[in-house]
Amino acid sequence: MAEKEKICTEGEKDLQRLFQSHNHHISKRLNIKHINVLFLPQKLLQSYKTFAKAMKKIYEKVMGWFRGIGIDKYWHFIVGMIIAAFFAMVVGLEVCILPVIAAAFLKEMYDTVVKLVPIDWWDLTATILGGLIIQLFVYL
Repeated sequence: MAEKEKICTEGEKDLQRLFQSHNHHISKRLNIKHINVLFLPQKLLQSYKTFAKAMKKIYEKVMGWFRGIGIDKYWHFIVGMIIAAFFAMVVGLEVCILPVIAAAFLKEMYDTVVKLVPIDWWDLTATILGGLIIQLFVYL
């Protein structure tokens, strides 16, 4: 426990040194002898800790969501992007999402008829979303 407090106080001291040097540079540029902001580092340190905790929560939630997506959905997304990019750049089709939608439905029909697997609407959605990203870039 003492080690953690020691590390924390060392980090706080480093942060205070940083603010002191920053204040020194500001006072030099503004030709001010002294800027009294002794309360500022503690306030900033507290707000930084609060911000860091909030960002960590958001990061964990987003990463948990991404980990829950199956790897095949990423492949469907990438293939949708490749099909749309091909039709946009090589063929010159401005509405490159149409071949992506057709390919996605054909793939799901193939899975249904040949593999006897029901339609996976998430695969279909991932493929079309990949194509939509490229379509967005075509319009921009």
